[in-house]
Amino acid sequence: MPVPTSYTEATLKAYMHSVAGGNATLMGWVVADGSYDEAVNSALMAYGEDTIGNISGMANIAKLRAFAVVELWRMGVNQCSVAPDFSADNTSVSRSGQRDSFKEKLDMALSDAMQYGYSGYEIGVER
Repeated sequence: MPVPTSYTEATLKAYMHSVAGGNATLMGWVVADGSYDEAVNSALMAYGEDTIGNISGMANIAKLRAFAVVELWRMGVNQCSVAPDFSADNTSVSRSGQRDSFKEKLDMALSDAMQYGYSGYEIGVER
C-alpha cells in the first residue's frame, strides 16, 4: 500500500477510526455519523489550514496525521470526562479508567506532534 500524499476529510476520518481501533466501538464512534467531524476541524485549525485539499506531500501529511491523532485522543479524554463510571446487569464500565488510558495516548500523541510544531497545550490535573 503506498504512503498517502493527500487526504480528503473522509479518508482522514477513516485513518482516525483505524487508529482508534477497538476504542471506536467502545465509545460508539462511527465515521458516517460524524463522530470525527470536530476532531478533524480541530486538527486542521492546529495545522493552520482551513481546507484539507490544500495539504499534500508526504511530510505535510505526516504532520496532519500527527495533529489528527492528538485531536482523536483529546476527543476521547473529553468524552470520558463527562461520562460517569456505571454498573448494570452484572456489567461495569469504568469511564475513569478509559479516560486515563486515553490521556496516556494523548500524551504520547502530543509528544509526537511537537516535532511538527504542534502548539496546543495540555493542562495536567492531579488526582
